[in-house]
Amino acid sequence: VYVQDGAALRVERKEDLVPAILEILDNDSLRAKLAENRKRFVSCCAGPIDGKATQEISNLILKMIKDRSEE
Repeated sequence: VYVQDGAALRVERKEDLVPAILEILDNDSLRAKLAENRKRFVSCCAGPIDGKATQEISNLILKMIKDRSEE
């Protein structure tokens, strides 16, 4: 899915890995396109990034503990 969404290049053979990395490093427009597609992919799959993941997970854990103690 990551490759299909244009967020990464497909490398199927190990001998193609170094050329693919060099292509990304040497090609500013490709690197920018991959970066933009990664942002779109993450936003689509994980929702907006607000920097509050730790707090949200902590709140969820506390809620689960509270709910379990009320059973």
